[in-house]
Amino acid sequence: MLKCYELKVGQKIECVDCGFQLEVTKACNDGCGEDDECCELNDLLCCGKPMRTV
Repeated sequence: MLKCYELKVGQKIECVDCGFQLEVTKACNDGCGEDDECCELNDLLCCGKPMRTV
């Protein structure tokens, strides 16, 4: 699953049900490593479901 630090500026994520969108305006630094707990796209919920990249 996509991690927060993998999202790029200008990339959008949206809700599959209602169409609500978020756009990345500032990239997360890659200080999160594979061993650290970083947010995943599954952590971003809308309408009770994970959001997806557009």
